[in-house]
Amino acid sequence: MGFTRSPHAGHAVLPRLDGEDLYVCHEELEAFRQECHLLLENIHTVAPPDNPKDSRLNHEYYVVEVTERLTYILEAIERAEQLERGAVVIW
Repeated sequence: MGFTRSPHAGHAVLPRLDGEDLYVCHEELEAFRQECHLLLENIHTVAPPDNPKDSRLNHEYYVVEVTERLTYILEAIERAEQLERGAVVIW
């Protein structure tokens, strides 16, 4: 998925997802949740514009795809927080 287009400095967790697996330990879950919510709030800004070479890869496609994935990630964060040493892994 990659989040190198995020305009918000200070993201500590999401940039690590660009090109590699991501392991978020229990201590990082709240920061990760905040980053995901911030990205969701700004999804129309960070989603790339329409791709003239491939009409399937338009702006709205990315908005829908990333929103869906972030929703799943937020659900995983909630489940991980219920465990004493829960974590989130994304590959």
